[in-house]
Amino acid sequence: MAKSTLGIFHTDPKVDIHLDSLFLYAKNLTNSEHLSKVLTASIDAKGKAMHTGRLKGHLDIDAYAQKPTFHLDLQLEQVELTTLNSFF
Repeated sequence: MAKSTLGIFHTDPKVDIHLDSLFLYAKNLTNSEHLSKVLTASIDAKGKAMHTGRLKGHLDIDAYAQKPTFHLDLQLEQVELTTLNSFF
């Protein structure tokens, strides 16, 4: 997915949190051991948050493990804090 916009759910009161220019790259999204010996998937993401911020992230997920696990590394920088006033 490239150059997309993602809006977050509807709430009451209204909260405006959004991502622009979102780029997602997913690898190994499978549940078949015939296609891949390892069922761990990974997703890389980057984009703009609330017009000024930078979002960067990496997710590793093993949804088919005995105890499903994930590791998320997420960075959100340069967001003008006043844009989050409606959230708090």
